[in-house]
Amino acid sequence: MSGTCKHSPYEHSYDQHLIPQQHCFANLSLIFYKQYVLYIVVTVTFPLFTGMKSFTAHIHNIFYVSVEFSHSHHFETNQSVSMKEIAATMVTEIHDRLDEFLAVYDWISFVFSFFFLTLLFK
Repeated sequence: MSGTCKHSPYEHSYDQHLIPQQHCFANLSLIFYKQYVLYIVVTVTFPLFTGMKSFTAHIHNIFYVSVEFSHSHHFETNQSVSMKEIAATMVTEIHDRLDEFLAVYDWISFVFSFFFLTLLFK
């Protein structure tokens, strides 16, 4: 057999001497398919991958940041107020801020109790 098929696969002859030629046509279609896939890989996939590699390298170079940290810390305190005094001022500040809320809550509690008692005695 030479590498080319001379018979069409559409011949409906089941003679023994045509079976290798029909088999040759099946191999020929596989060869065409392999060449088509190779063409797609070479013309589409490789340029796409190389373009993506160059694009990602370009984006990496654009957004590359080199940062160097140098830190020194010096802490010094002159304690003029004791911890107890600081805690006492914090408690009084919290108490002063909550006084308005607690006054409203007391009024709501009084009104609820008054209406409850009026419903109870009616």
